[in-house]
Amino acid sequence: MPITVTCACGKQLRVKDEAAGKFVQCPACAQTLAVPSPAALTATLPASLPAHPLTTAAAAAMLSEAAPPQPTRRWGVITAFAGLLVAGIGGGVLAGFAFFRPTGSTSGLFQTVAQRSTSAPETHRLPDTPPLPVAPPLVPPVDEREVQRHRQAAAHRDQGVAAYRNQNYDAAIRAFTQAIRLTPNFAEAHRWRGLCYFRKGDHQTAKADLDQAIGLNATDVLAHRLRGEVQAATGNHLAAVRDFDRALELQPGDAAMLWLRAQAQVGQQNFRDAVEDYTRLIQLDPRSVLAYRGRAHAFYHAGLAFGIYGGAQPGDFDKAIADCHEVLKLRPEERTILELRCRAYYAKRDFAKALADADELLKIQPNSSAAHAVRGQSFFERRDFKQAVASLDVALKLDPQDLPSTRARGLACFALGDFAKALPDLTTVIDAGRSTLQPDADVLLSRGMIYNAALNYQAAIPDLTAAIRARQGFAKAYWERSRAYYGLNDRVRGKADYAQALKLDPQVGKQ
Repeated sequence: MPITVTCACGKQLRVKDEAAGKFVQCPACAQTLAVPSPAALTATLPASLPAHPLTTAAAAAMLSEAAPPQPTRRWGVITAFAGLLVAGIGGGVLAGFAFFRPTGSTSGLFQTVAQRSTSAPETHRLPDTPPLPVAPPLVPPVDEREVQRHRQAAAHRDQGVAAYRNQNYDAAIRAFTQAIRLTPNFAEAHRWRGLCYFRKGDHQTAKADLDQAIGLNATDVLAHRLRGEVQAATGNHLAAVRDFDRALELQPGDAAMLWLRAQAQVGQQNFRDAVEDYTRLIQLDPRSVLAYRGRAHAFYHAGLAFGIYGGAQPGDFDKAIADCHEVLKLRPEERTILELRCRAYYAKRDFAKALADADELLKIQPNSSAAHAVRGQSFFERRDFKQAVASLDVALKLDPQDLPSTRARGLACFALGDFAKALPDLTTVIDAGRSTLQPDADVLLSRGMIYNAALNYQAAIPDLTAAIRARQGFAKAYWERSRAYYGLNDRVRGKADYAQALKLDPQVGKQ
């Protein structure tokens, strides 16, 4: 009776029964096949094999059914050969496993396979071997001493926080230092210690601790905020803005951070950016008096900045005044905002309202140097020089460093003919102009005219020349310098300046 043999490639061969127990070659793939004996055919293979005998639980169970009496290696070889005879390639894989791991009698294995068979042999392939499970990472053993150090550091941290809240900064620093000694990478302890140094006014040490805290934890919002405050306190407003930018990236829309950044922007003279931050604060809280007040200051200084660099924008002063109105509307008792509003009115040359606000401010703050200064400067602009000098005397007594008031008083005294009082004020302004490289043409002209009046022509000429350089086409300065040259009998230069003055302004001599 012919015997049917199935190759692993799927080709079925029919061979004579005399070939039982021998080997044949597959004509399709040239693979050598073992022809099973008739006895082995009684134990048929299952319709489908397990995924892989080395990785499945089924094969393990099959192998465990045979009770092994400690086989020898010889029995393993015999078992492997019998497996090849029984089931071709598939059986050889199963029996070959026994070669590497002997299990005793082979009858138990073959019997198990026969019991699990339900149909005649079919063509099949072994499926791909599934991946072996990945072992979980090894957990390092817990170092009890390290755990104890962390606990002690946390306890010192808590002691430091309690001392800080009692404003005992030295004790707090000692506690945080102990925590850092135990765990040098304790970012929170560095941040707290930096805060303590900041409260003590030691900005350099505070920054060093906050640098360390941020280096250990770059997402620590409070560390960035505190370092920004330290930078602002030392005048490094640009670095402060960068820290507040980072803090707002980590915690968008934080009102306190917006407020701090707006103040740093003002310190950096980025008034437009400050206005944006104050506007966001007002959007978050439409009744925020501080935000309206801050924005009013930013608008006012923005207008002054444009005035310095080529013409103020009256709209900025109007916006500052509108924000001052809003402050008084929300909090009527906030009368100190009148100081800013009267300055804004003066800047837009509305002297009547500036005087009204200054007088109102003096009712609640009689020693307000700002109110006296605005009154004196407003009177000066209205050419009421006596009233101007009276108010500016008080303002400069309260604030001797007020340069605009010094200038106004010097020019007012000059206009009144009080040259002795005018000269020191004008000299102070000229010296300040030299240090800032911003000469004041009117002040230089006035002092030059005082020197001319005193017949001090040698002193007058440098001032008048500087006035001409400071203001192009300054006819009055040419006229006065021609007088100085004539006073020195330099008729050539005197005649040239006289001609230039009349060319620029034919009415110059009648002023």
